[in-house]
Amino acid sequence: MKIRPDGYQQKLTFTFLCICVIIRFYHVYLTIINGRNMKLSNEWFTALSDNGAGDLVTVVGRDSLAEFIHSGKFKERVEITWKYEPCDKGMPSGNDAERMEVVQETLRKAMEKDKLSILTAVYTGGGEKIWVFYTRTVRVFGERLNDILAPFELLPVSIYTEADPDWEEYKDMYEMKEWSVG
Repeated sequence: MKIRPDGYQQKLTFTFLCICVIIRFYHVYLTIINGRNMKLSNEWFTALSDNGAGDLVTVVGRDSLAEFIHSGKFKERVEITWKYEPCDKGMPSGNDAERMEVVQETLRKAMEKDKLSILTAVYTGGGEKIWVFYTRTVRVFGERLNDILAPFELLPVSIYTEADPDWEEYKDMYEMKEWSVG
């Protein structure tokens, strides 16, 4: 039988504990780096504008996104546009508005569940509704979008993407907050 020096078991236990602490800190570090600690607000403001042709446009913008902007992870912007037959002052009919709301909530929940993308603004008026997302990757956004919209009947939507690492569209839209209503 081999005899171990005094304190061998204590050194082994201490080494094991150090390794566990290092692994835990590394996990926390990865969580921070991957943005899982960023809290997505559900604070919105509404402002009114027009489209230059006399139609009312409501602008609904998301507030408190500084962490996401400064993270550098959401470098691409995706705009989904739904064209509709405008009613009074360029707004959608009640039926169209209800359908759009269902699609919007479905999109928002699915895209934001793992912070793949963030809905930052919604413009409605002048015969179109535009949802603006900032995303980590357009390719994965497109794949998920196809899955999300599959259960719906064919929708009159078009998609536009653009690199926007400095969030220029969001910053332009956010200036309207000073004219928010309610």
